[in-house]
Order: sequence, then C-alpha cells, then structure tokens
Amino acid sequence: RSCRSLQEAKELNLLFAEHTWGAAESVTDPYGDMTKSQRVHKDHLAWDASALAAYALGVSAEKLNGNPDDFSLADEAAAVVLYNPTPYRIKAPVSLHPHVPEREGTSVPPVRIKSFLPYEDDAKAAVAEVEVPGFSRSVIPLKELSQSVLEPQAFATFDESAGILKTPYHELHVDLLSGQITRLSHTSPSGAQGVLSHTIPGGAFGVFSLARETIDPSQPNHRSTFFPRDVHEANLSRSEWNHEWKAAREIPSKLEEVSFEHHGSKAVLRRSWEHELGFESAVVELAFSEDDDRIAIDVRLDVRGPASPVSYYLTFPTDLGPDWIGRYDTAGVPVKLDTDQLERVSKDWVSLDSYYAVEDGEHGYLLASPDARLLQPDGFGFGRETHKVTRDEEPLVLSWLCNNYWDTNFNAAFSGKLNYHYILKPYRQFDPVLATQVGAEAVRPVLTTLTKLSDELSDRTWYSFDSEAVVLQLLREENGALFIGLRNTDEEAGASCTFTLHDAAVQKVYCCGPDAGVTGALKHQGDSVRLDLAAGSLRFYLIEYVRE
Repeated sequence: RSCRSLQEAKELNLLFAEHTWGAAESVTDPYGDMTKSQRVHKDHLAWDASALAAYALGVSAEKLNGNPDDFSLADEAAAVVLYNPTPYRIKAPVSLHPHVPEREGTSVPPVRIKSFLPYEDDAKAAVAEVEVPGFSRSVIPLKELSQSVLEPQAFATFDESAGILKTPYHELHVDLLSGQITRLSHTSPSGAQGVLSHTIPGGAFGVFSLARETIDPSQPNHRSTFFPRDVHEANLSRSEWNHEWKAAREIPSKLEEVSFEHHGSKAVLRRSWEHELGFESAVVELAFSEDDDRIAIDVRLDVRGPASPVSYYLTFPTDLGPDWIGRYDTAGVPVKLDTDQLERVSKDWVSLDSYYAVEDGEHGYLLASPDARLLQPDGFGFGRETHKVTRDEEPLVLSWLCNNYWDTNFNAAFSGKLNYHYILKPYRQFDPVLATQVGAEAVRPVLTTLTKLSDELSDRTWYSFDSEAVVLQLLREENGALFIGLRNTDEEAGASCTFTLHDAAVQKVYCCGPDAGVTGALKHQGDSVRLDLAAGSLRFYLIEYVRE
C-alpha cells in the first residue's frame, strides 16, 4: 500500500515539475480564467504528491516501529525514534511539536503519520540534538529525551549596539539600519591543516542578503526587453537574447528586527524585514555551531510578486583571488566551470544537484542546498550568454531563489510562502566526499517519529558503508535484492569501498548496468562486500541477501 502511494507521489511530482505544463496565455493574460484553471489543475498535483509521500513514509515508519496502538505521551514506554537513511553519521535535531517534551496528550497513528507532511514542520521545534549512525535507527525514551533537552550553551556573543557577532570561528558585522552584513571573518578549526583566517567584504549587496532584480525603469517593463522573441530566428537556432538589457537591483533598506539567541548547541542570528522588495515578510536566520565552522542559513519569504519580470537572489560575496575554480555537482559528479562544460554553453548560471564549491588555491567555500538549485557563479548575468567565465577576483555568487522570467506556460505572478535551507562550509582544499556528505546533510534527511517501546524495538543498523574516496550515490531495493550505485571521486587512482549488511546473509554479488541488468558475478566472503573501482568510474552492483 505504501509502495503504491510512493510511486503515485513520484509520478504526480514529475507531472508538477514539467515546466511547460500550464496555460499558453499565462503571461499575456495572467489573471484570466484559463490561466487560473490551469494553475489550479497543476497545483493539486503538488499537494497530492506531498500527501501521498507523507502517507507512504508514515505507514512505513509505523511498520518499522511495530505498529503501536494509541498511547499516552505520559506513558513510561513512550519514545522518539530517529531514522537516518544516508550512509553518513549525522548530528540531527530532534524536532517535535511543542507539547511533546512536556509529555501531554496522547499519540494516535493518524496524527503520527500526519507529522510527515512537510508543511507540518512549521509547528515543530528542535528540543535536542543527537548523533545517528548511517543507515540506522536510534530509539530514545521520551522521559530521557525530556530530561536531556539541551540547555543553551553561551559560546557566542552579539553586541546589539554595534551589530557585531562573535563565535569561535566567525566574526560578523551587521548594519542595524538595513540588516546588511557588511563583513564576515572566518578562522578555520585549529589542528586541521593549520589555522587559516580570511574576511569576506560585504560589497554592494552584503553577505547573505536578499536582492531583487527587475528591468531598469528606462526600458519597457516586459520580457521582450531581454528576450525579443523571434520564432523564425529561433527555428534557425540563432540567439534572440538582448545582451545589453539594463537591470535595477536592490536589497532591503530598513531592517524590521534583529535578534540573537542560543538554542541548545546553536547560536542563531535572525534578521527580519516587512513590506520590502515585494515581500510581505522576509526572514534570514544564520545558525552557528560551537564545534563546527559551517553556517546553516534558513530563508523564509512571504512573497506577493507582480506579473511583470522580477527575480530574487540570496547573495554570497567572496574574498577569493583571480583564476578561482568553481565546481557544481550534476548527477552526483562535480563539474568544473569552463573546463568540464561544453564550449558554447552559457556560463551565466548552472543547475545544481546539491552543492556549489569555489576556491582559489588557498581556501574556498562550499554552498549546499536542496531547495535552491539555480545559481549564478560570477555575478548577475542573466541573458548575457557568457561563453567563458572571466574569473576576476572576489566573484559574487548568487543563489537564485525564484523568478518569473520565462515567457509562457507558468504562473507569471507568483505569491505565497517560500522556504530555503543552505549550509555554507569553508574549506582549505576541495574534498568531493565531504562535499557529497554536506549536500546530503543539507536535505535534513533524518526522520523523527513517536512510538511506544517494545521488546522488538531497539537501536539498529541495517547497512554500513566505508571508503575514503568512493561515494554511495544510489541504494534501493530491486526485486528482493539491493541495487547500489558507486562513484570513485578520485580521478587519478583506483579506490575501494566496503559495504556491510547487518542481520542479513549475502548470497550473491553481481556487476550490473544502470538498469540493474546483471552483467557478471563477483566473489565475496561473509556479509561485508569489498568492491574496487577504477579512477573516476561509476559502477552499479546487485547484492542478493537473506534476512536472518
């Protein structure tokens, strides 16, 4: 039942993601009945997909939890269960509805399943933080969790009068009038390749600033300004872009509120604006850790966008020197700007799987997000058709939050609540394995459920994966066997990995193709399968097993 729901959710989500599906007159008549009706027809696909996916997750979690009946949260057997579906050990927040830590009320299956709806997260709060091993389940009695709720750790300070925040790894300066971050200094953790300090100047737009781009008032406020469509020329594959169009760009000018709090092991700086740049409200939160130099960024927007062309970005200025190197992952493979791209493809923006990394030989930055997949690596460049990145010093990286620049078959006037999550990780030298891990963690994959303890429910690990250079890109059940995809991130040398099944006996291991078609059998010993991959290779395997 849950598998059918999940398959249907995937199909609905693919239909919703089809970008040309909508009214042809959506731009010329954005408020017409046909445009509205097509939008309603399309929107319901996303809502249905969300509900079915939540149902599939909820039913599966209930089954793994032993399908408990109704129980009181005050019951001594009430517990929280966390599932980590990734191969990485992840330190994850335990997010629950506010009444749960006080152990009030009851827990019933429909409510537990409903909690998997993504828009239910707004009603939850992080009450603790725990480490969950890869491919594992961790079970925590609710009474123990309530006793171990993290007390705020005052490891950071914020001078409200000067707008200066300090953590063990960062110093950040905020303009208290506009909310613009004018400077961000970073010191890497000691002991790991020495200590490196550097400062990012805010520049014209600031660090982690919201920016709006529209057509300059001196030009017609219409998409034909930057894209004067000519069907005949397009049919001859001739470019139609106006490379000289002028844009007006601005950031919020009046900060509504700035606040700073310690939440358990996090220090959170929160900036908010109201009625700025077309937002009803906008919030940008920066979360800092005591024991890690990464920064988590959460953006929450309530937008009332016009039907005329408009674009929104989150800005990431850098302090990198000239001849910097940029990489973005696509299909799990890091691609270098220019070097690994087709010569004539536009370099003005790229589409990410999960992260973008940029460095200058001395230091660099990794930006990961599951929510904002479009990125401009070298400043504002929409419509320029740049065929080679200039690589001047201090490139401005822009995460493209949303835009309505397309000219047909979509909702020209977008509005509503938009949420984005990022992780920014400074580094000395690019590590594709670490980049893949940070990209996975940015998804916040650990699932939290409520259940009732039983003799059968305990901490459990299903699989283990270990390698210094190989990443596990795919894992799924395939006709009673495990189908896995592996990639060797080392482009110059071969590498090996070990995949271990716990509570299961490996029967046979096969090499296979991307379609899971078997091409040959491999020898193995025990329940740990060692696999060797050539330099830079992508390989697929099928592992037949029997549960003990």
